Amino acid sequence: MYCFRKVKIYQGILYIVSCNNASKEKIWLLEGMCIFSIVSKGLDTVTVLVNHVLRFYFACDSLLDAMQVFESHKPNIYSYNAIMSLHAKLADGNKTLELFAKLQDDGLMPDICTFLSILNACGKLSAACKGRLVHHQITETGLDTHVSMSKTVIDMYGKCACLSDSHKVFDRLSTRNVVSWAALISGYSQNEYVEYVLEFFFF
Repeated sequence: MYCFRKVKIYQGILYIVSCNNASKEKIWLLEGMCIFSIVSKGLDTVTVLVNHVLRFYFACDSLLDAMQVFESHKPNIYSYNAIMSLHAKLADGNKTLELFAKLQDDGLMPDICTFLSILNACGKLSAACKGRLVHHQITETGLDTHVSMSKTVIDMYGKCACLSDSHKVFDRLSTRNVVSWAALISGYSQNEYVEYVLEFFFF
């Protein structure tokens, strides 16, 4: 019976998380909260379930509930990524930076998703110095060649008004596509370098 209840709870969480289009409806938020209240009472504390619940709250933009879940269990890299993404999504860059530091203090290794969230946070905060440190860390891990990573680094430097850094990253790209060009042009546009925007556009 215990195992049966565990399976039913697991299926319930997966079902609700899968309803991405409807997850912002209040009824789905309440359903998710009810299921997690059962999980938190000891029926199941498997990390994968916790991560699914965090994904659900991410879809609902429910930061307070997500933080409650996050702080009630020992997080892994996926838990950190989920909660950092939510903070970045809701424009709480300082908390994202704080979580990034805590993640490393816990001895966890940042992955692509982690770096994407922290770069977005640095860009929103115009935290150029922190952004450079993160970029250096990304380069050391060899993730700087990833397409989405390069685009996000360029975007971060653009938002920090560090256009020379943005352009250096762009120039080092082995392949430049629409996404990388858009990130570069966006940085110059945000900083009102209209002449450069036109030059790039008609290049």
